[in-house]
Amino acid sequence: MLVPTLVYEDAFLLVVNKPCGLNSDADKAGNPSVESWVKKYYAGKKQIQPVLMHRLDRLTSGLILISKKPSITRQLQHAFEQRKIEKKYLAVVHNFSLPESGILKHYVKKDFQLKKSIVVDSPDLGHEAVLKYKKIQQVDNYSLLEVHLFTGRYHQIRAQLAAVGCPIVGDKLYGSKIDSSIKHGIGLHAYALNICGINGLKVQYWKVHPPFIGIWIIFNNLG
Repeated sequence: MLVPTLVYEDAFLLVVNKPCGLNSDADKAGNPSVESWVKKYYAGKKQIQPVLMHRLDRLTSGLILISKKPSITRQLQHAFEQRKIEKKYLAVVHNFSLPESGILKHYVKKDFQLKKSIVVDSPDLGHEAVLKYKKIQQVDNYSLLEVHLFTGRYHQIRAQLAAVGCPIVGDKLYGSKIDSSIKHGIGLHAYALNICGINGLKVQYWKVHPPFIGIWIIFNNLG
């Protein structure tokens, strides 16, 4: 059974590493999820009210930040809005032809029928999506990118990289023709979280490498 692994815990926060194939939120079908795991983890501890502060797609692995108290939840929500929480990802793409580093800006909207984000031409049609990327390594036709999110749109990294002609390896929904060799997963991993400037919380930085399986195996510099 897929379950998250514990990365960090104190009186206010819990940080876990989600494997590919595991939902972030509980669903009506009762599929395994980080949310349901957290509720079981704190079963019987009424003083703890855990809330997932952000989500990862089922096909994506990596770090998820969880608040344990309502007062901390409010602070973290404000911090996300003020971009005081830094999230970094590692992504593997094929036939990368962009400059070595840069910023991507698009407007995206969620297509509920197709369950994906669509890049649109106007802010009147969607929401701004901004990310910064840097190429870390290249092996044959595969490139390893570090991606820093400035906004948190649905499927943002997947949609934006696909829009510039380099979908994430294994991401068939966004046009990849390459198999990631990762069971229930694609070449995308949330590998770093940084919080700072939040009252009552010390500066924290967490980093977790992607699983050493599938497409990740070809790289020797995984952050």
